[in-house]
Amino acid sequence: MAKFAHHCMAKLDQIVENLASTLGHGTDDLTLRIGIHSGEVIAGVLRGEKGRFQLFGGEYGIRAIVVR
Repeated sequence: MAKFAHHCMAKLDQIVENLASTLGHGTDDLTLRIGIHSGEVIAGVLRGEKGRFQLFGGEYGIRAIVVR
């Protein structure tokens, strides 16, 4: 999983470089943050005005505190 996350971040760096060279300065402000989780969590798409992906669970709440 960590190798896949590293590959995704490397690929994003390539995409950002291509954006900057094609579209010009200021288009390279794109970042990706990846976290690897182990433990129980419930995930799903919540519907409302906009559908959005949401995570729930005790461990996820702890993650929110640690990331701050």
